[in-house]
Amino acid sequence: EFHGQNIHNYLANQSVHVDILDQYCGLADLRRQLRDKFLYINHLQSEIAHITKERKFIENEIDYLQHVIKELSLMDIKPNEEAELADLRTRLQNSEKESDLLNHIAAINENSNVVTDILNLQKAIAKSMSLELNRASEHLDQALMEYEEASTVINEACNNNFDEEYNLDEVEERLFAIRALVRKHNKSANELPQFLEECQYKLGELNGKIDNEAELKCELTKIDLEYKNLAAQIHEQRVQGGEKLARKIMQELEPLKMGNARFFVDILKTDKITAKGSDIVTFKAATNKGMDVGPIDKIASGGELSRFMLAVKVALFDKDYKGTIIFDEIDTGLGGSVASAIGKRLKLLGSITQVLVISHQPQVAALANNHYKLHKIDHSHGTISNIVFLNSDEREQEIARMISADKITITSLQAAKDLIEL
Repeated sequence: EFHGQNIHNYLANQSVHVDILDQYCGLADLRRQLRDKFLYINHLQSEIAHITKERKFIENEIDYLQHVIKELSLMDIKPNEEAELADLRTRLQNSEKESDLLNHIAAINENSNVVTDILNLQKAIAKSMSLELNRASEHLDQALMEYEEASTVINEACNNNFDEEYNLDEVEERLFAIRALVRKHNKSANELPQFLEECQYKLGELNGKIDNEAELKCELTKIDLEYKNLAAQIHEQRVQGGEKLARKIMQELEPLKMGNARFFVDILKTDKITAKGSDIVTFKAATNKGMDVGPIDKIASGGELSRFMLAVKVALFDKDYKGTIIFDEIDTGLGGSVASAIGKRLKLLGSITQVLVISHQPQVAALANNHYKLHKIDHSHGTISNIVFLNSDEREQEIARMISADKITITSLQAAKDLIEL
């Protein structure tokens, strides 16, 4: 974690105030739950909005599909039915011609006087004694038998012609209805049953979307209530934690030479839903007696904000662990007892995590566990920055130099030793 000379800019950003408070209150787990519910609410609202926007289209599509499904279901088209009907139609058309001929033959047969003529002829022959006529009578008997056999065949053929399962009108009506659907839906007759299944599946999906909208609204109501209950729980913990954090920071301001300052955590509960909850958290302060309280970024100077920030870091030092925290000249412009107080706070942070401090203040440097010197070396081809670790003697020399502005004296050396031993 890095803090430069403008460390106060971080604290001046009001949006991080709620994060600082939640770190102090240990609300990380509840915040994750709240964020998940917030994201889920956004997802549900987006889904509902999409369905609502597309509802008219969906309803029109449902009406169309219902009509198509009813139409195709009533037809109940079988595989290869069109080809079979076409063949049957051709057969029936030929059969109709054949039927006309058979009817004509049957009529001839029915009106024929052949039997009567033969019988009359045989009666007449019977009166004759001629042997030749007797043989003729025998031939007439044979002809009568053949005629009766032929008549039976003719009658059977005519009767069978009227036993067809379908008539031509029925077959043509169904065939033309199927072909009309083929043209209407731009599908082959064999594709229509599959098209019916596709329409039924799509209708199920669209009805599901309409039903899903109601389910999503119920789910949204449920999650929204869960969010509000969780946000209310977090709000209560923030209120309690905010009072404790304010007292903790006030305790830290005294050694940082801001004993007259006051610090407040203002929590405004709203109806707004965010990933961080419904609260607006604002750090407020008054840095001097008689000063009105206001937002900390409007009240405090840069140096004061730096000390407020350091107080916050100390207040959170057992709540917000980082592997390494780097402070780059946050004590610029400060000196004396204030610099010493800052050094002690930095040392306290260093008791739980690694703290690297870049400083020109001897009061700060003297409190470190280790001291490195950063210096520049000029060469003909440029400047090189170099850093070296200082042993105890070198460290005393460097702090003495910082005290006496580069000129080391016995007094500054002794002052350095005294600072280190504090």
